Amino acid sequence: MAYIRGGGGVTPPLKGSFPLDHEAECKDSMKEFLVCLKSNSSEHHKCRSLSKAYLTCRMNKGLMAEEDLDELGFKHKVIIEKNEKDDKKERSGFIGGLSVKPVK
Repeated sequence: MAYIRGGGGVTPPLKGSFPLDHEAECKDSMKEFLVCLKSNSSEHHKCRSLSKAYLTCRMNKGLMAEEDLDELGFKHKVIIEKNEKDDKKERSGFIGGLSVKPVK
């Protein structure tokens, strides 16, 4: 068992904790969001409306504190532009991190 020395206190998360959805009240909206993420290669901005619906469901069911969705990152419309120059290496077969040698 690990012991922490120095008496430094543990700091709680910024938004606090929230209860798990034991009654599966928002399970459908959560599943829709996860399916969207999977089908869009985890590009979350493509599933923004489903994320918003899931958080709204949690707030409506009392599973998290009511908060303005603008404060949760839904204020601005996300515009993602892919630059062909950025993908040049990946299209030629480059995989980042393969040439990194471990530190001894």
